[in-house]
Amino acid sequence: MGTRQDQVEVLLRDIGQENTTIWLGKGLGNTVSEKTNYRDYTGNIYFELQTFYFFNQLGIINFISFILLNLFFAYTKIRDPRLLFVYLCYILYAFTNPYILDSNQVIVILTLVMANKILEDENRVCTCNV
Repeated sequence: MGTRQDQVEVLLRDIGQENTTIWLGKGLGNTVSEKTNYRDYTGNIYFELQTFYFFNQLGIINFISFILLNLFFAYTKIRDPRLLFVYLCYILYAFTNPYILDSNQVIVILTLVMANKILEDENRVCTCNV
């Protein structure tokens, strides 16, 4: 956890160097040139908490747009409120996970979309039998 805290502080300092970068980010593939007591981050493109690295690259406007777009697509494909709740819990968990945009994200979305399809089919069958 000490390394993660150090990395968060480094990334937040990096994005706060200029007034416009907090809104628009430093750009994809941004590297941080800073040394701390724990580590030399010069040229690093990997950080334990990827959420903060994406925030560093995208800035507030693009990061929020990305999250809202993600939630919008989830809402349009996953209509069952229970499954939406599961997805929301996963997203909240993923923010604290080192890998927010790894293959697990794709697997979770596909699983929830398939579960939604199954629930819709079951509801359709149940409605017809009544």
